Amino acid sequence: MDRKLLAHLQMVVREEAERLEFIKPSCASCLHYDGATCKEFDAVPPTDVLKIGCDSWLFDAIPF
Repeated sequence: MDRKLLAHLQMVVREEAERLEFIKPSCASCLHYDGATCKEFDAVPPTDVLKIGCDSWLFDAIPF
């Protein structure tokens, strides 16, 4: 690895870390949540869980 490659890799990792910082686990960002109920548990999530998600939280980074 030379200096140029190292600088490039550092930039790529920094950009990825910034992107990941914007992902906030909650029911609203979970693939299991349909806006009213959790399809994983077939139930309405409790208010405290809605805010932070649960251990089954699943995120899909595809924007479309």
